[in-house]
Amino acid sequence: MTNATRQLKTTINDELGKILTGIDELATIISINIVNNGHFLIGGPTGSGKTLLANCITHLLGNNTGRLDCRNDTDIVGIVQALSGTVASDPEASVDRHAILYLDGLNRLTPNTQSILLLAMEENQLSNHGISMDLHESFRVIASYDPDCYDGTYPLINALLDRFEASVNMTYQNKESETAILKNCDLARARVNNNIESVIRPLGTDQLDTAAKEVSEVSVSETVYQYIAELMARFRSHAELMPGISHRAGQSLLNAARVHALLSERDYVNPDDIVSVAQHCLVHRLRLTSDALLDGVQLEDIIQAILEQCPTTSYEAN
Repeated sequence: MTNATRQLKTTINDELGKILTGIDELATIISINIVNNGHFLIGGPTGSGKTLLANCITHLLGNNTGRLDCRNDTDIVGIVQALSGTVASDPEASVDRHAILYLDGLNRLTPNTQSILLLAMEENQLSNHGISMDLHESFRVIASYDPDCYDGTYPLINALLDRFEASVNMTYQNKESETAILKNCDLARARVNNNIESVIRPLGTDQLDTAAKEVSEVSVSETVYQYIAELMARFRSHAELMPGISHRAGQSLLNAARVHALLSERDYVNPDDIVSVAQHCLVHRLRLTSDALLDGVQLEDIIQAILEQCPTTSYEAN
């Protein structure tokens, strides 16, 4: 097995490492998401590196990126302009439409604009108020969002969150990591200011295609399907979670696990792959009940508890 997927992850780790520090886990989930061509969500407080990470990812994927700084008054006009560089009244004037849309501050969009974006992510088409625009065949969204307590934010609608294949939550670093950041920041800033395009090399199309082909050949046993189904049932029946986690969540788990298996140098999925990707694939899809919120329950703790309730040894791949 040549494992182009593992080589791809090494490349991503090396390229991100030119700008960021302590990114091995990040590189893993970013590699998984890139190979699966999924929408990607980045959360975290101001100053935690969300925008820098998003910029690095978009440059890994090439220069075919539109950016939109979201505001409360952003509507389909702003989205069309970010994607095509044209005025929304004449979307057909653009021949080259960006394959990637980076949305900075996703939860500053109103629920109505979020619904417009949902259609784009689901059907590769923008349509609203007489404006209709077909999107790039490889269209994907990379979005960052602010904590709910920030002024000017709106709750993100569940159906929109469900379209994101995976998410990461950026946090402020511990003392050791912060020391490394301080040592590296002058060099990183100089590199970024000099031109981030000259620092991070885009991934090759052949490399991505080979990795995607490898993933399609990864085998999945009946017991692994049963393991995912058992997890989904437990999430749907959990007393501290709002109902509604979709079948798409289980599909995202499986897609991510296939890539994780290759990164672990296997051509088959086992339950440990599911465990490894579960937090990133599920946490943004789950909602706490009001009582759980008042009690200070954390979604990550619920995910971990459910994983522990379903021992992987009972669902080992054949």
